[in-house]
Amino acid sequence: MRTSLPESRRILVIDDNQAIHEDFRKILTAANAGNELAAAEAALFGEMRGLSTAQSFEVECADQGEIGLVLVKKALEDNRPFAMAFVDMRMPPGWDGVQTIEQLWKVDPDLQIVVCTAYSDHHWGEMTQRLGHSEKLLILRKPFDMIEVQQLADSLTHKWGLELKSRRHVASLVQAEKALQRAFVETEGLVSAISSILIGLDEHNRIVRWNIPAEQTFGIFSSTVLGNPVQSIPIQWNWDVFMIAVQDCREQQQPLRIPELPYLDNAGAERFLGMTLSPISGGFDVRPGILILGKDITQQKRIESQLVVAQKMESIGQLAAGVAHEINTPLHYISENIRFLRESFQDLHRLFDAYGDLLDRTQNGEVNDQALAGVTEVIKEIDLEYLLKEIPSVLTQSLAGTDRVTEIVRAMNEFSHPGTGEKALVDVNHSLESAVTLSRKEWKDVAEVVTDFATDLPPVPCILSQLTQVWLNLLINAAQAIQSNLTKNSSDKGTITISTQYDHEWVEVRVSDTGVGIPQSIQAQVFDLFFTTKEVGVGTGQGLSLAHSIVVKNHGGYLSFESIPLRETTFIVRLPLVLIGVECIGVNL
Repeated sequence: MRTSLPESRRILVIDDNQAIHEDFRKILTAANAGNELAAAEAALFGEMRGLSTAQSFEVECADQGEIGLVLVKKALEDNRPFAMAFVDMRMPPGWDGVQTIEQLWKVDPDLQIVVCTAYSDHHWGEMTQRLGHSEKLLILRKPFDMIEVQQLADSLTHKWGLELKSRRHVASLVQAEKALQRAFVETEGLVSAISSILIGLDEHNRIVRWNIPAEQTFGIFSSTVLGNPVQSIPIQWNWDVFMIAVQDCREQQQPLRIPELPYLDNAGAERFLGMTLSPISGGFDVRPGILILGKDITQQKRIESQLVVAQKMESIGQLAAGVAHEINTPLHYISENIRFLRESFQDLHRLFDAYGDLLDRTQNGEVNDQALAGVTEVIKEIDLEYLLKEIPSVLTQSLAGTDRVTEIVRAMNEFSHPGTGEKALVDVNHSLESAVTLSRKEWKDVAEVVTDFATDLPPVPCILSQLTQVWLNLLINAAQAIQSNLTKNSSDKGTITISTQYDHEWVEVRVSDTGVGIPQSIQAQVFDLFFTTKEVGVGTGQGLSLAHSIVVKNHGGYLSFESIPLRETTFIVRLPLVLIGVECIGVNL
């Protein structure tokens, strides 16, 4: 079955004999082609229907080669080219067939030509010597057969269409190749302009791309690593973390982050990389490759550490008055209790002296009613029954006060201690209790704190002082939100609810408040650095931003929130139990 082609059914006949023109028209046009060809076919092959549906051609004629050339030029100008031409060899007084063909091909080199001749004055070898060997040139001997003419017309016009389609296809391929080359150049330009480390891995973890920033960062040229397994790169970093990330990225088919990957530079100094790994489709039944984008975050990490320290100092300063007050209260009644005990022991000393005198008199046989009355009088004066009842209570209160002071001092010490900066297993419930203790002055007048801590909570690998900083920021933020929601002179209090739970590979902490909520219009900016809706002097806009940085970047966790404006807000912290340092991008809490 013939496919659709850009065919031309236009045929040019160049012959000085007008009768020949009429013969070609009878053979090739619809008016006569069907019946005559069918009759000829029947005479040769018997009853057949093959050529009764002969296709019609559009035939134009010229009696001289010069006129034929004019017709070919006009056809090209009209964008209606001839597919083929039947050219007579002898056409006096003008050009002969060879001259005509030479001129025609100069104008239209795609024209298929059949030389029609009854003479042998032009040998085939001579023609090819002048015209060159061409697959576009055939010879038809006169007198010619109608079926032969029809077949030549059909085949050569179809051949012309095939060649045209082939040229167009080749031209489109050339254009596509040029477009691909331009796209490749543009892509390479874009890749070269990327200032981040770019490493490409194939399905077998062999390095297929290693850009200039990678060379500069690691001091390793691409020529030495391309085609080699990534594990063979002489880089001093945690290969377990890196390869787990590569494997997870490939299996899960979604981007993964390594928020912080320490490595040693060429000078042996510790630096830090932040990496994003993205899968690249390898096609059906082919393991995907991996594209790795990395950036040296050493300076950023130092700045963030400085911000954390500055925010911690700000928090300590903010909490100092409240902590001092919280310590001063138990110290005050401890002091009062000690004074009471001192006075009580002075009274007891009088009683002991009276008992000693009575003992001496008893031993000397001098006991009398006066001596016994003296002891009784002292007992009444010092109110011994009251002292025996109050002294244990005072001691219990004093011990409770010292425990309270110890708790506050311990919490402040844990928070302010610089630590090693390394992650350790931490009791999240205990760290929350410390934050509640330290921030009590901030919330006690506006809210009640309700805790619902899971008893089966496993320890979490994290930096204790940073985690406490997160809880403090969330608690202070909650207290301020509640205070903004309370009417003046109101004795009502809001509620801050803190809960923890264990969720497979995560520990989840929720801090809820019955405050003003977060308007929909600013929810996207909540974690932006220096963004705040509080009055000048009340907030700096660093608390939630740094809390987000600590949870997400430093601990590979998640910090999000749910809020109903004018009613409540819940901040949700999820901390991973496995210390890998790999973070999945785009996971909804």
